[in-house]
Amino acid sequence: SINGSIDRRAPAIGSTTIKMLVWNVFKEQRERWDDDWRSLAKDKHLVLLQEAVHGSRSASLNNELSHWAFAPGYRTSAKLTGVATGSQVPPLVECHLANVEPWLRTPKASLITQYPLAGSEQRLLVANVHSINFSLGVAAFAKQLKQIKEVLRRHHGPVILAGDFNTWNPRRMEVLARVAGQLRLEPVKFTVDRRRTVFNRPVSHIYTRGLRLNDSTTLAVMTSDHNPIVAEFSVDL
Repeated sequence: SINGSIDRRAPAIGSTTIKMLVWNVFKEQRERWDDDWRSLAKDKHLVLLQEAVHGSRSASLNNELSHWAFAPGYRTSAKLTGVATGSQVPPLVECHLANVEPWLRTPKASLITQYPLAGSEQRLLVANVHSINFSLGVAAFAKQLKQIKEVLRRHHGPVILAGDFNTWNPRRMEVLARVAGQLRLEPVKFTVDRRRTVFNRPVSHIYTRGLRLNDSTTLAVMTSDHNPIVAEFSVDL
């Protein structure tokens, strides 16, 4: 179940802080991607990847992130991509949600994982999302977020909702903001914002509840069509 008893002997995330990376890695297809990956993933407790390649070398290139959950999305004859969440400790729960692009009929994946927190009876729920992109209206986009919301609303501890939401128009952003508000999630903001934009609107976001933001930044890279987001949190015990 989403909220059951915790084995206090199990390894837990973050003794004082939680460091995380959120990045759409563009199917890991650009040169020197692995160089940026090694640097960005270093010392992170959590990594949320979109357009991750199943069975790629990303896990072997970072020994600290020894546990990986993967939700499949788009498949070709050569590779399977989706969303992947890496962590220093194994997830207690792993939930895959699947939706389909209305035009292209290709899958879009969401992945929800749950982790024990050091020094706390609470659990951290993490939703890694790659949102539906190609649609005339927002019905399919809203349906996907509602599906995620139904899982998150039953969780009573800290929450991270993050990923590539494809919020390239005002209506999409309104839907996402409304869902976040219903879940009492706060957006992470950036002093210098280098997030990928489409029609001048950022498409990747982090929302949280029950966590204190210590630091957040965005980095410019050439190894993906999206720039990575890095954030550090403390837990409100």
